Amino acid sequence: MPRVGSALLLPDNRDSVIPIELQVALKGHQSQPTCGARVQLVPQTLKRNERIRRRPEYLRIQKNGIRTHGRYLTLLILPNDLSRSRLGVTASRRLGGAVLRNRIKRLARELFRRTKSSVGLDVVVLPRREFLNTDYASLESDYRSTLARHGRRQR
Repeated sequence: MPRVGSALLLPDNRDSVIPIELQVALKGHQSQPTCGARVQLVPQTLKRNERIRRRPEYLRIQKNGIRTHGRYLTLLILPNDLSRSRLGVTASRRLGGAVLRNRIKRLARELFRRTKSSVGLDVVVLPRREFLNTDYASLESDYRSTLARHGRRQR
């Protein structure tokens, strides 16, 4: 793949560029930097207590949570009694095959991980079809603005 600065061009000829650091985080394995020095990367995954894992939890959030719509995703947000926020992702089959749905989930987890709040919230991400056709910077901007809009509505 052709390199552009510290990023790789996407193979499907889109104009967006994903930084090397984000690619490594999304792939979840060690990578060799371009300068030749070996670097041991620390896994940057969500801990078990930072994920919404059970169906009853999803149903509770879906029933009682507040929907906040963004351009590329919808967030279902419900305050929890914990000191940390938790994430769940709902990627239905209408978004595409398993490979695409898994990529969507990886991107959503990375958005959450990079913008964690100290407030105890349960956040469920419902991505739209345009989610995959958008560069990461736009996704992050949309995610942050949607969270901010939810925060303004709560006051």
